[in-house]
Amino acid sequence: MKRLFATLLLCLVSLSGQSVTITVEPTLEKNPNQRAPLAAILHVQLSEVADGWVDVLDDYGNEWRLDFNSIDANAQLPIIGMRPDRKHTVIFSVRDKSTGNVVTSNPLSYKTPALPTAFYEFPTINLVKSVPDDMEPGLTFLSVRRRALGRGKWFTEKQRDFSVNWGLIVAVDSKGEVVWYYQHDNRNAGIQRLKNGNILMNLADFTAIEIDMLGNEVNSWHAELRPQGVKDNSIPIADAQSLHHQPYETPQGTFMAFTANQRTFENYYTSEVDPNAPRATQVIMGDEIIEFDKQGNILWSWDTFDYLDPYRIGYNTFLHYWWVRGFPNTLDWTHGNGLIYSAEDDSVIISLRLQDAFIKIDKKTKEIIWILGEHSDWPEHLQSKLLTPVGDNFEWPYHGHNPRITSEGTIILFDNGMMRARPFNSGLEPKDAWSRTVEYRIDEENMTIEQVWASAFSTDEEKCNAWAMSDAHYLPKTKNILEILSFCVPNIDGVSWNDFDDVRFVSDFPYTGTVKEFDRKGDNQRRVVFQLELESEFDLWQWEVYGGFRDSLQYPNN
Repeated sequence: MKRLFATLLLCLVSLSGQSVTITVEPTLEKNPNQRAPLAAILHVQLSEVADGWVDVLDDYGNEWRLDFNSIDANAQLPIIGMRPDRKHTVIFSVRDKSTGNVVTSNPLSYKTPALPTAFYEFPTINLVKSVPDDMEPGLTFLSVRRRALGRGKWFTEKQRDFSVNWGLIVAVDSKGEVVWYYQHDNRNAGIQRLKNGNILMNLADFTAIEIDMLGNEVNSWHAELRPQGVKDNSIPIADAQSLHHQPYETPQGTFMAFTANQRTFENYYTSEVDPNAPRATQVIMGDEIIEFDKQGNILWSWDTFDYLDPYRIGYNTFLHYWWVRGFPNTLDWTHGNGLIYSAEDDSVIISLRLQDAFIKIDKKTKEIIWILGEHSDWPEHLQSKLLTPVGDNFEWPYHGHNPRITSEGTIILFDNGMMRARPFNSGLEPKDAWSRTVEYRIDEENMTIEQVWASAFSTDEEKCNAWAMSDAHYLPKTKNILEILSFCVPNIDGVSWNDFDDVRFVSDFPYTGTVKEFDRKGDNQRRVVFQLELESEFDLWQWEVYGGFRDSLQYPNN
C-alpha cells in the first residue's frame, strides 16, 4: 500500500514539463491463453518509447511491482503474480527519459479466476512451515505430475491418458499461495528458467518447449526419430530417438540435453540379481549428451556407448521404463537425468542414474576427468578416474539426479539412495532406503572427494524414500538449499523395487510431494525455514513433484 500511495504522490508532483504522455488510458484483459489463467495483459499507448512499471495490489494487502524497459508506443504488458479468486488494483506508470517526470494511469480493477475445483486437476498445497526472513527471495516454481496408482505396464488406456496427457507448472510464494500456474496437456519433466525469463521444459513425448509467462509456446524441438513421429511446428533434432529429463541452457544461449538411443548387444544380462542367469541378445538404451542451437543444429555430442562399458548394468535396468514410452523390450542402461556446464574450465558434469555415477567431461577433448560414484565394476581404463573418499560421514550417492555447481566450487546433487547398492550385491529394502540432498567438495589434483553437508543421514529416525525424480538447488544469496522430494514411499514391509515381482511395487501407493528449504547457518545446519506438501485429497492417485527452482517473478530483461 505504501508503494502505491508513493506512486500516486510522485505523479501529482511530476506532471509539469512532461513530454511523454499516455495517449489512451490503459485497459486490462484476461490472458487469452488459458494455459496460464492467473496472468493478464495490460494494453498501453504512449506518445513515445519509454521506461515504466506496473504496481499491483490485491485485497489481502499483497503488493508488488513489475518493471518494463523501453515500452513500445503501443504495447501489451504481461501482468503476472496475481493470486487466484481475488480482486487486484493495477496502476501503470511511465517515466520520461529526458526530464525524469512520471505519468501514471488511473487505477484499474481486475478479478482473477479461482483455481480448478476438480480435485484431480490441481493438488492440495499445504504450507507446513515458512520463515520468510531466513528464506531465499523469490518464488518456488514446481514441475508437477499426476499418475494413476500401479505399474505402468498394467495401465488401462484411460489410466495412461490420465497420467501422460496432463502436466502442471505452479509458482508459490513464501506463504504457499499460488501466484502463477501453467497447465499443459502433456506430462512435463525438468524445467529451467531461461536467461530471457521464459521457461524451458521437457515433455513426455520427447519434445522440449519454451514458453513465456503468458503460457505461449515460443519454441519447440523434438527428437526426429521419436516413436510419435514428426511434430508440427517443431524443430527436429537429427537422428535422436528421445529428448528427456532435465533441459539445460548454456551461458552461450545454446541448449544441452539427453537423447537416449537404442543399440543391440549379444550375450547380455537377463537379471540384475543373478549374475549367472542365462544370457541373451538384448536391445539397450544408452544416452548421448548433445548441445544444439535454436535452429536444432547439433554443435557437440558425447555418446556413453563410446566411453563406458555397456555391460555395467544397474538396478532397474530391467524395469519397464522404456517399454511404456514407445520402445518395447528395451532395457535401461544409463538413464541420464541431469547435467551442468562449467564455463570456468569448459567442462560438463552429467548424472547417469543407473550407473550410480556423476561424470565430469572435458568438453574440448571429450575425455573423462573424474567419476563420482561407488568403485565397483568399472573397467580398467577408467579406474584412474575414480574419486577417493576422505573425511567423516561419507556416503556415496545412488540413482541420483541433477548435479549443480555452487559459488564455492562444491557440487550439490540429489541422492535418491535407491537400494544403496549395485548389482549383484543385495541392497536395502524400500522401507529402509533413504534419500537426501548432498554437497561434495572435490580435489581434482589429488582425486579425492569429501562430503560437506547432507540433508539426511542413515541414523535419522524419520527418513524419506524418494526413489525417483526429485531435485536440489544451491540458493546463491542465502546459501540455503532448496530440496524437492518428488514423493516418499510408505515405510512398510513387503514392498519391492522390481515391477516384475508379485508383491506390492514402490509405485503402487498414493504419493505426496514435499518441498523444503534448509538454512545451514548456525549450530543447526539442517534447519527447515520453508516446507510445503502437495497432496491428493482422496489418495486415488499420485501427485509427483518432478523438480523445480527458486526465481523472481520479474522478467530479467523488462
